[in-house]
Amino acid sequence: MNEIYETLRKRGLTTSQRDFSRRWAGRSASYLATTQALSEGAMIAVFRKLVAEGRWLLALRVGRMVLFGRQRGEDSAR
Repeated sequence: MNEIYETLRKRGLTTSQRDFSRRWAGRSASYLATTQALSEGAMIAVFRKLVAEGRWLLALRVGRMVLFGRQRGEDSAR
C-alpha cells in the first residue's frame, strides 16, 4: 500500500483509495487500486493539493518522499 495514502487516511483526509485517487492525486477513481503505487506525477499532484489547502507539514513530508524516497528507518506512524 502507498505510504502517502495511508498517512492521509489515518489523518481523516481521505476515506478510500477511490477518494484519494480522485481528490488528492487527480487521477481516475481506480488509479491507486490498479497501480498500488503513485507515480511521481501523482505524488506531485498530492503535494500541490496539500500546499493549496495549507497543510504544510504533510506537504513537506510528501515533497521529501518525491525527492528522496522513503528514508531508511523512518517511522511510518509519524
